[in-house]
Amino acid sequence: MRQKKIEADTLQSYLKDENVLVVDARSPDQYQNGHIPTSVNIPANLISTDFRLTPHDFNRKYHMTKPDKSSSTKLVVHGPIAAAEVLRNLGYTGVVHYTGDLSYWTTHSVSFDELKAAVNGKDILVVDIRLPVELQMFGKIPNSQNIPFTDIPTIFSRSNEEFERKVGFRKPSLSTPLLVIGHNDSRNSANHVATIMTSLGYTDVAYYPGGFRLWKEREPVAFPKTIVVSYDEVVEATTNPDIILLDVRSAAELREKGSLPGSVNVPLNEIHRAFLLPSAEFEKQYGFAKPRPPGSNVIITGGRSSRRGEEAIRRLRALRYTALKHYEGSFGDWLQKGGRVIKETNPAQS
Repeated sequence: MRQKKIEADTLQSYLKDENVLVVDARSPDQYQNGHIPTSVNIPANLISTDFRLTPHDFNRKYHMTKPDKSSSTKLVVHGPIAAAEVLRNLGYTGVVHYTGDLSYWTTHSVSFDELKAAVNGKDILVVDIRLPVELQMFGKIPNSQNIPFTDIPTIFSRSNEEFERKVGFRKPSLSTPLLVIGHNDSRNSANHVATIMTSLGYTDVAYYPGGFRLWKEREPVAFPKTIVVSYDEVVEATTNPDIILLDVRSAAELREKGSLPGSVNVPLNEIHRAFLLPSAEFEKQYGFAKPRPPGSNVIITGGRSSRRGEEAIRRLRALRYTALKHYEGSFGDWLQKGGRVIKETNPAQS
């Protein structure tokens, strides 16, 4: 039977249908050098065996649901036409062959210097597609905006108002230059997302193949702002058993100057070692249950300034505590505003 063939404009409309799967039957190297957005790479020589896998095994190998053979399922094959014929022989009736090239979906890469110029300029939107937890732990490129790669298709399909409410900045127009960056792009993820952006109608999309890792090796990084809490919020926290008020001053300072009611203590110079301890050993040594990452119930406080609190947060961030809160005023602010002070020896630190 003669195979049905389609061109790029028809495929563009197909991609909006959730029952369409684009099977890229070319080699893995060809796929990595550019592919149709949302396509899955199943080389022609594996089509026959892998489409005979059980649904469970297919999902485990390709991280997606195995397409069924119902009339509503449409398989678009990009690559050797023989691969489309194999799928038809396996019982898939909605098989079509894509005969266009990749020029319709083409994006381009930029150099490190071009990325740096984009970061320092105002005309290009740099989109970081890593997960929020990665930004909290490792930092981000200054002036970049974060939209996780898993959210890209749904986020950009929203209205301007919904988009801004969700991500915190205005939705770019289709003519806005976009520059996509991932972690280290070992899986060509930034290129893949860039092609998705192109399929959504954006006309000037580029990606940086070096990823965040190479930026971090050469340039400073920024961190998402830690949530800062006020004196009044800390007052409430002192009587809330679900909140851990963690004082990072030394044990000697606590004995001499006192501590906030209900607070617990791990000195700054012990933070890294302490939070690597097993939970039972941590509790035995410090007298309270070890918080679990990401630490959204933990407020960090220090001495007369925010410096030690900020350093404690930086060290804990590396241990996956990415949602800590900070009492920036710390003990100095607490004294100035007349907060109650407890003066006693902490048995856990004696």
